[in-house]
Amino acid sequence: MSLDVSEPDIAASYADLLRPDGPIDWFILGHGGTSTKLFLLDSGNGGLEELRARLVATEVLYGLLKVQDRILLWSQIPDGVGGIKRAQHGDRLFPTPRLSSADPSNSPTNGTAPHAFPASSAPATASSAPRLMPHSPSHPEDEWRRQTHSRPSSPLTPADSGAVSPGLFESAAAAMLVSSPSDPSVSRLALPVQEIPVDVVDEDGSVARAVPAPLSDSGAAQPDTTSAQAHAPETEAVVDEVEQKTRALEIEKREDAARLEREKREREAEAAARAREEEERRRADAEAEYRRQAEEELEREQAAEEARRKAIEEKARLRAEEEERQRAAAEEELARAEEEARLAEAQRVLEQQRIEEDRRRAEEAEKARLEEEERTRKAEEEMRLLIERQRAEKQLREEEEARDAGEVMLSGTVNVQGGGSMLWRRRYFRLRQTGLELYKSESDTHTIVDSVAIANIDRITNPEEALVPHSFKLTLKDEDEWLFYYNTAEETEALVEALQCAMRR
Repeated sequence: MSLDVSEPDIAASYADLLRPDGPIDWFILGHGGTSTKLFLLDSGNGGLEELRARLVATEVLYGLLKVQDRILLWSQIPDGVGGIKRAQHGDRLFPTPRLSSADPSNSPTNGTAPHAFPASSAPATASSAPRLMPHSPSHPEDEWRRQTHSRPSSPLTPADSGAVSPGLFESAAAAMLVSSPSDPSVSRLALPVQEIPVDVVDEDGSVARAVPAPLSDSGAAQPDTTSAQAHAPETEAVVDEVEQKTRALEIEKREDAARLEREKREREAEAAARAREEEERRRADAEAEYRRQAEEELEREQAAEEARRKAIEEKARLRAEEEERQRAAAEEELARAEEEARLAEAQRVLEQQRIEEDRRRAEEAEKARLEEEERTRKAEEEMRLLIERQRAEKQLREEEEARDAGEVMLSGTVNVQGGGSMLWRRRYFRLRQTGLELYKSESDTHTIVDSVAIANIDRITNPEEALVPHSFKLTLKDEDEWLFYYNTAEETEALVEALQCAMRR
């Protein structure tokens, strides 16, 4: 699986790095939380020392470094990354294409990808990258490492996902990294990549996939000449055919990429210029509006300050005049008050004498009136009691006669609560010698709704707990209770007396 370097800022930084007078000479790429996609983390033009200062020791990083017209591809895999993940990072950095025949269409350089950079776009010289053939001999240690990384040893066929063109990490940069360790200025940055397959691009645009041989102490590769001589003709034929069809595609892609990049930069420059002009215009308008508002605010503050000053002066003048007027008025008021007080005191003495006389006469008249009213009230009360007693005696005689005759002693309408019900109901009643009969209404006297037998009544009391005025309670011998109330005390007393009369038979 190849690394995805499709981010636009990576392409822009790569183009800047390839330019001889480019603004940067290194940049750093990182995963940014993903597994196969890279993002631009940092860039600069301070060379190797600045690059080292920007590295984060605990992260997996990749990048390019320009040193003396050479571009070096480097990677950083921390010690904490295990063997399998380390191998996966290496495989993603240098993916091995599968070649099934000498057909140029199967070449890893024949595919296109929107994120890939042309292999020939990297600066290269004749001495910078020796051509390594796909069938170059392998070092024994390389063979052991390939087996450890589970690389196939059988003939390779195209992958299901399609060919991937040599991009940022599969082109001249990788070749320069392999060929650069002998340069003293970058020897400390060179990576141990002898076991990693890379694509090598010559100045004429030819491409070959090779596994670099291990370096000796002097920095030179140690090829196996016997194996190389045996496979050289076949490899040369494949490479030549690939070169012929790749060169035209690479040139066209390079021109298209340069044109698109140029158009993009022109559009961005025009948009930036328009944005700057618009921003300057808005800033100028805002500044003018701010100055206008500030001037208006200053004028308002000055006018308000002048108005406040005049108001303070006017207020002080009016206060002084008012104080003088109040002082003169106070003196006049004091003299007038003293005279009025003298006259008032004399008048008060006379008035007090008159009031005392009037009060004495009123008290005598009130006393006489109260005495007369008391005499009248007593006479009226005696008359009322006499009439009431006569009425009660008459009613009692009538009730006793009705009781003895078995007739209705008293009838009327009363509010009743009892018979197992907690509701007050208005009932028409008839009191007879035998009991109190309750009907639904005065017009419906054929059906007795409830009745209370006189013989079953135990006592008649005033139920304080009922909190109902003009009420009384019948307590039966079986502890049942009936509550009655009228709207007036006279009606209540009449029913109670009739019940007591019935109970005395």
